[in-house]
Amino acid sequence: MDRSLLRTVVGVLAIASFLAISHSSAWAQTADLSVIMTADRLKARIGEHVVYRILVTNLGPNDATGVSLFTNLGDQLDSVCFLCAGTSTGEAFCSIGALASGASLEGILVVRVSHGDNRLPSAGATVSSTTTDPDSSNNTAGVNIRIVGATKE
Repeated sequence: MDRSLLRTVVGVLAIASFLAISHSSAWAQTADLSVIMTADRLKARIGEHVVYRILVTNLGPNDATGVSLFTNLGDQLDSVCFLCAGTSTGEAFCSIGALASGASLEGILVVRVSHGDNRLPSAGATVSSTTTDPDSSNNTAGVNIRIVGATKE
């Protein structure tokens, strides 16, 4: 092989290697996860249950891995049951694992209104993943309810 051709090939390979290393993040997998949360009622009395439906969707373009769903409750709400990924947990955390592009998973959170005051109790949900999410603005959702018949309205 001609030395000048060999130098050209080596030079092209070096440039290609540099580009692959320095721009590897440009080819990283991404998955836009979103979460939507609804409640079966927006008013409840002390002692009543409220059922929240939580929908996690992978809007793509790639599969998401290490997907987790976290819930949080206002201090006026007590968790009764949390169904997520086919299992019942007493936790505020659910490990979903992998979620294919275009796939959705529904969680159900049942709470009991424990007491009331002037504040609107809220329930929230946040989804996260080990896959890069290009739009985190849709990773959190929440619903406020009004306690009727509370001691201080």
